Amino acid sequence: MSDEKHILLIELAKICPDLNISIKCSDLLDAFRCIIEEKLKQSEVITANETKEIYLKEEEVRKILNTSHASLHRWHKSGYLVPINIGRKIFYPKSDIEKLLKNKL
Repeated sequence: MSDEKHILLIELAKICPDLNISIKCSDLLDAFRCIIEEKLKQSEVITANETKEIYLKEEEVRKILNTSHASLHRWHKSGYLVPINIGRKIFYPKSDIEKLLKNKL
């Protein structure tokens, strides 16, 4: 069903909310498929936005966790808190820091 038909159908429903219409089963199924596809696309966008990771610099992590560079290095070697390197800079996933803080409490 085209967007123009959707708009007309919505307008018709607003003007005549008690109007009875008949529709072919195949058209009804097409309409349901269209709605489902739109909802799936919306949920994918929401999920993609929610999963964007934020990365913190080492200095920020040291302040948040109140720890030293040496401790972060030991944690990295032990696998307790593993950073990612971008060029010469070290970054830590914010979600990992939040997990550590949550486990400390």
